Amino acid sequence: MMRALLFRTLLVLLSVSVNSERKLQGARYARYREFLYIVSIQDKLTKIHRCAGVLVTLKHVMTAGQCIVNFDEKVGISLRDHRNSIVYGVSRFTKEIETGVYRYVLSWHAHPKLSFVQDSYWSNDVGIVALSSGLSDDVASPVNIEIAETTTTEAYTQSNSTEDYITHATTVATTLAAPQSCKVIGWGWDRYNWHMEKDDNTEYIFQLKVVEVKLLNRDECEIKIRGIKPLFTFFNLSILEASCAEPMYTLNNTCFGEPGAPIICDDFLVGLSSWFVGCGSHPGPLVYSGKLPILDFYINYGFDVQFNSVLPTPTCTMLFPLLALIVIFWLK
Repeated sequence: MMRALLFRTLLVLLSVSVNSERKLQGARYARYREFLYIVSIQDKLTKIHRCAGVLVTLKHVMTAGQCIVNFDEKVGISLRDHRNSIVYGVSRFTKEIETGVYRYVLSWHAHPKLSFVQDSYWSNDVGIVALSSGLSDDVASPVNIEIAETTTTEAYTQSNSTEDYITHATTVATTLAAPQSCKVIGWGWDRYNWHMEKDDNTEYIFQLKVVEVKLLNRDECEIKIRGIKPLFTFFNLSILEASCAEPMYTLNNTCFGEPGAPIICDDFLVGLSSWFVGCGSHPGPLVYSGKLPILDFYINYGFDVQFNSVLPTPTCTMLFPLLALIVIFWLK
């Protein structure tokens, strides 16, 4: 009898312990319409969330470059099959999202220097997605991108030298003021739901979260990441053109980032989440594509880039046969 009672008591204590670990600490859920620029990149058919992103115009979303180039590999979908979509205005995922605004992916463009470094982490992890149609300015608002007033894309379009763009972007980045308050915004992953699967109640477990973070300098970041796994013994942040952040408070059993989740400091976009190591009570730093890749991409390409079109544009040669068939059918 005593053994049975002791066993039941241990089960209850274990259950309480596991449930308490699943509570998010040091973070909060986003309020309704708090962030008018955050979007979810999803599979059009399954509505499964894959990456976060931010509106940089009412028709363009900036996200992690890996979210673009790895669509086929990661989720078995293809941009050319038109199976990707952007959903705006949703904080909690459900099986039938009725409050969101969907836009299909029209075209995309990844940073030309996007690369997978040493089979471990991404470099220049930035990309832009063009939407099938723009969002209304009464429901959405693009994120602020901090660029010096003297910066104009036109001033650099006459030069073919990439070094000119990089030099200018570096100058702009170094003149920006040190941020006072920073946060990462996204739906996030945790160790219990790593693959973002639906639960038995047909609801996604993920809800838009806000985590206060502090930015790390390069030396701090490299020391912390190198100490996590032997894989990162020779980790060098400088080759990634990236920066690091870590949570201000303990996030119990929570991985506080996801690809494309924005790092916002003083209401300005300073980076996009790229990758992280470690989950649980002592997560490693979140590595994000910093201001330099974003500014380089923005200045170098703006939004007049030749996107990789995924929806065929109708042409006269395509329309004439179609019109001919319509006329023939009508005459019959």
